[in-house]
Amino acid sequence: MILEALRIIAGLILILFIPGYALTWAFFPAKADITYSERIAYSFVLSISGVMFMILFIDLVLGIDTTPFNIVITIIAFTLLSLVAWKVHLIIVKKEMKNKALSLIFKSIERFKTLKLRKHA
Repeated sequence: MILEALRIIAGLILILFIPGYALTWAFFPAKADITYSERIAYSFVLSISGVMFMILFIDLVLGIDTTPFNIVITIIAFTLLSLVAWKVHLIIVKKEMKNKALSLIFKSIERFKTLKLRKHA
């Protein structure tokens, strides 16, 4: 009885929350992009719609039977792909910021050298 209840709760969380939460991080990667309550609300909406589209995709396009095991594997794969997209976006943003910082440093060094050369001339 208790095991059945835990299985139902875990299934509802897996279907109604987790994929959407991962997608919100993929769409809004910074914490300051949206508030926590907005992230929770978007999570439910994106989870419901995302799971529906995933199941339709694997059934109609790929022709895979929609067994509970296949659905769980699809949801987990979708969630992991969303998290990978989030991490890749963060890495790209960090590299761009690092490159911008390095270019600013080199530009300031060049300006300092030109100013120093002008003083000696």
